[in-house]
Amino acid sequence: LSAQKTLADGGPVELAENGYLAAIDGFNALGDYYRVKQCYDALCKLDIGPEKQKRYVRISARYDAAGAPALEAIDSDGDGLPDQFTDYAGGQPTERREDRNRDDVPEVVLRFEAGLPVRQEEDSNLDGHADRFTTFEAGKPVRVAEDTDSDGRIDRRAEFGTAGAKRSEA
Repeated sequence: LSAQKTLADGGPVELAENGYLAAIDGFNALGDYYRVKQCYDALCKLDIGPEKQKRYVRISARYDAAGAPALEAIDSDGDGLPDQFTDYAGGQPTERREDRNRDDVPEVVLRFEAGLPVRQEEDSNLDGHADRFTTFEAGKPVRVAEDTDSDGRIDRRAEFGTAGAKRSEA
């Protein structure tokens, strides 16, 4: 990498930083996340100031030792701030959290097993308590239970067939 050569030749650390960042872009485009993590690990060791180092440490932690993503942060509404956070283990999603109102508390938590959704809890009225619960089978919703009056008890239920058609409601 040009960044390593720059450092070995005694070049400016800022130039090496730019070299690593360019390499990260290239490795990301190729899907070579192991090398992406290696570049972030190298950036963490550069003498570039504590704020940048903290940022690179945070980003490096998003990848496991094999380079598979461990955490993904997505800006789903394009405002420049991430609002969806997905945890991964072995390259498979394990949990996704969505902060829909920018209060740093997730309103939706979706749990996965073997990469497929199995359960979702949602705070639809933003009172800080989950009030809508969805159960998935084979990655498709099969049951929804709701607390529509915020008393802590389920008062509406629905079941769905594998094609998504509602089978029953109570």
